[in-house]
Amino acid sequence: MRRAYPAAKLARLTAVKDAYDPENVFHLNQNIRPSGHAGAVAS
Repeated sequence: MRRAYPAAKLARLTAVKDAYDPENVFHLNQNIRPSGHAGAVAS
C-alpha cells in the first residue's frame, strides 16, 4: 500500500480504517490495515 498512496493520504486512510473498521473485518481487495492490527490479512 505504501507504493499505491502518498504518505499523507495513507495516513488519512489508516485513520479512517482505525475509526470504522479497527478489527479489519473488511480486509479483501486493496486492504489498508488498521494501525493496531498487526496480524491483519493483506490482499
